[in-house]
Amino acid sequence: MQYTEIQWRKGQPYSERFDDIYYSDGPDVAETGEGEFRHVFLAGNRLPQRWSQGGDFVIAELGFGSGLNCMLTIREWLQHLESSGEEKTLHYIAIEKYPLSPQAITELLRIPSLQAICRELTDAYPPAVEAAHRRSLFGGRVIMHYRFMDVATALDTEGLNVDSWYLDGFAPGKNPDMWSQALFVKMAANSRDGATCSTYSAAGLVRRNLEAAGFRVSKQPGYGRKREMITAELTERHTPELYYRDRPWYALPVLDKAAGADNRVCILGGGIAGLSAAYALVQRGWQVEIIDRQGALCHETSSNPSVIVYPRLSAGNARDNEFYISAYCHALY
Repeated sequence: MQYTEIQWRKGQPYSERFDDIYYSDGPDVAETGEGEFRHVFLAGNRLPQRWSQGGDFVIAELGFGSGLNCMLTIREWLQHLESSGEEKTLHYIAIEKYPLSPQAITELLRIPSLQAICRELTDAYPPAVEAAHRRSLFGGRVIMHYRFMDVATALDTEGLNVDSWYLDGFAPGKNPDMWSQALFVKMAANSRDGATCSTYSAAGLVRRNLEAAGFRVSKQPGYGRKREMITAELTERHTPELYYRDRPWYALPVLDKAAGADNRVCILGGGIAGLSAAYALVQRGWQVEIIDRQGALCHETSSNPSVIVYPRLSAGNARDNEFYISAYCHALY
């Protein structure tokens, strides 16, 4: 992939590919990207109230763009944790087929209260590689799940268990693939019961496609000069044939965080692979036991003093390639 370039017109950032604005940056707060975020996404999904009622939370944004919505969400989430004293994690799924570079994001984000968040996010920003990239930020209080790929592909491979969706692609007339009924059906299949979504758009096409996918749609007062916008809640699940349905090893287990829940796992082998798996599971709240016949860690092949890290690519095996490319990028990070 290549990072997407920004085109500036009279001080406003535009996508050259879609001939549409990333966000408005007017002198009045009612015309800024931050004001739009608060009205459309924060209030539209009732996020502060819902954060106070549960544990970990999953947000997916269709159209990551400049990262403004993401950083504003992280700021609100960290403030919520500070005021509540809770220990939980925000999982933010950023789906973007044409990602901006970290330098472009830094150039776009000029809100003083976001500078520290912007630095942490861009310091750990993925390379321009079509893959899934995972980054742990702010001591594990925020996990970024970047999907640098077509949105249909990003929603076709796994159950993401999303609580709230930000529909922030470029306008339906500019980028119709982001607003199709088929895509919204995949959204529903990747949602938890009662998942919500919101968008600045009030187009009849968007409303009809959401309703056909099982969402109950409501029109709300729009933001700024826009008269109306759409919010929706999942009431009826339509399940397409996702990739893992006939491959059960792709279905992710659900972690029950209730007190006394039996979230234990045993790993056979205490080498690099076993320790890496254990570390990942502990980060996700599992209790891990490691059994190794040597009675100690890294005593066989994994005891080599030097190793070479490389992606094992293959022709005609897309799933293996996806895994090894993502793993290699993560190792470099």
